Amino acid sequence: MLMDDMGWGDLGVFGEPNRETVNLDQLAKEGMIFPSFYSANPLCSPSRAALLSGRLPIRNGFYTSNDHARNAYTPQEIMGGIPDYEILLPEILKEAGYRNKIIGKWHLGQQRQYHPLKHGFHEWFGSPNCHFGPYDNKVTPNIPVYKDAEMAGRFFQDFLIDTQSGESNLTQLYIQEALTFLEAQASSGAPFFLYWAVDATHEPLYASKPFLGRSRRGMYGDAVMELDYGVGKIINKLLELGVAENTLVFFSSDNGAATYAKTQGGSNGPFLCGKETTFEGGMREPTIAWWPSVIKPGQVSHQIGSLMDLYTTLLKLAGRQPPADRVVDGIDLTEVLLKNTEVERPLFYYRGNELMAVRLGDYKAHLWTWTNSLQEFNKGIDFCPGENIENVTTHAQVNNTMQPLLFHIGRDPGEKYVIRPNTMEYKQNIGLLMAAVQEHRKHLVPGIPQLNMCDRAVMGVRNWVSVTKPLQPTHKSVLGHTSRVTCDGVDGGGGDVGDDGGDGDGCGVIVVMVVIVMEVVMLVLKVMAMVIVVMVVIVMEVVIVVLKVMAMVIGVVVIVMMGKMVMVVKGAMVVVMEVVRGHSCGDGGNVGVGACDDGYASGNGGDGGGYLSWLWWWW
Repeated sequence: MLMDDMGWGDLGVFGEPNRETVNLDQLAKEGMIFPSFYSANPLCSPSRAALLSGRLPIRNGFYTSNDHARNAYTPQEIMGGIPDYEILLPEILKEAGYRNKIIGKWHLGQQRQYHPLKHGFHEWFGSPNCHFGPYDNKVTPNIPVYKDAEMAGRFFQDFLIDTQSGESNLTQLYIQEALTFLEAQASSGAPFFLYWAVDATHEPLYASKPFLGRSRRGMYGDAVMELDYGVGKIINKLLELGVAENTLVFFSSDNGAATYAKTQGGSNGPFLCGKETTFEGGMREPTIAWWPSVIKPGQVSHQIGSLMDLYTTLLKLAGRQPPADRVVDGIDLTEVLLKNTEVERPLFYYRGNELMAVRLGDYKAHLWTWTNSLQEFNKGIDFCPGENIENVTTHAQVNNTMQPLLFHIGRDPGEKYVIRPNTMEYKQNIGLLMAAVQEHRKHLVPGIPQLNMCDRAVMGVRNWVSVTKPLQPTHKSVLGHTSRVTCDGVDGGGGDVGDDGGDGDGCGVIVVMVVIVMEVVMLVLKVMAMVIVVMVVIVMEVVIVVLKVMAMVIGVVVIVMMGKMVMVVKGAMVVVMEVVRGHSCGDGGNVGVGACDDGYASGNGGDGGGYLSWLWWWW
């Protein structure tokens, strides 16, 4: 049973003063509680990927490398998802003959190849995402709900959530799906794995009408009370069917309470800050194990545990081993459950692609500190409301690796009092913590980041198809005009979509920045193209002018040469005419001296002299 954004301090057994979780408190009384149990990440998607793979998000790829130490998740337009090379818990259980069902929130990928039925589950009722929205169904569709492999409808359309009153029957549907599945499996006698991943305590909060207004904690308390009711129904069904003694029930949450949501969020008890941070409030979870006749009632385990441990532990109980070809971060808690022993192990706190802190025993060292940006904080988004600890709850990413901040979280669970570096306590313990970090990094091979890129086209035409309404042409035209962009958050804009704050906002502010940059690049390219065209035209014009000048020069040279040739011919003809003239005039008889000089008028002086005079005139 995995809750969503439920805090360590939300259960009566962990100190919630109103004591409204009667069924969970009874579950704890009959089983074992884990006060030091953690998620593998302070945000939904990476935490869930770690649970089902048994591996840190930095190994299984559920992180972003777009920016340093940024949380990220899987919005509708995410391109990535749980990689095929990750061998998930239900895949191995399926091979062992288990019937597997997920009810509620998947959050390991929006596209179909990443859906749970592709990764070991036989049945599914729920959504690939959280119940974000409502959306306009023009630019963004409302998030789909699936019944196995087919879409059954959409949040806010077919599965109603009243954002004003908070009324919704979703939790009741999730309860009934669980009861029906348990009845079917008890009847068949086959072993089963039920992953009940409900999300009513994630904004926008919801509860069914009978629970609205019941809690002294407001709307958030109403949601918790209904989930507690659901736990009671499931436990009673297991007892009724006679399968309780063969069933391990494990209750926890995916990350700390969303303290930035104020009264719309939960409580992290005495721990510092909340969701999105690697302080204790962001990753320590309310955890209970229940197994009648196997786990002794009323026990408290101080084992440092992780959701990743469920991977190794459940495989052990099913008679299977984790894959031997990779590092598995989860440890086997079988002996802890059966005998309440403790296994010493380091615990690593990651935020995005950065190792922020490490815990070993009761000591915790912060290699980096960061809450959220000052820009976010000034907008009213506060991950640590009312908790300002100098040099600890920093609004800038502060690298303390050379001299980590050391806390004893047994006597100081709120991480308020830094152990001074010049003390013997610091010197005796910091080396052990840093040795664990060094050993961890030596064997670390980061997976390919799955949460870097978003593309609205991956929502797909099928994702627009409603069970009640046909696809509208406007939807297709919008989806046909897409671009691929980075999709990690930059100074939050909303944690998860619909949240009040967070740096893991999927396709957030950076999307706008990238689009602007792309537009500027396109403008620059256009200007460059225009300049090139103008330059080519100018060069061509110059070439043409040069060719024209050359042609003119050649023409002049030819004309001059022809003129010279004409002069030569003309001179030759004059010589000829002079010779002929002398001969003709001698034969002219009685003609006077000026007969040839007068040309055509002296024709009577002799035929030869008159003809040549006319030819000269013509020339």
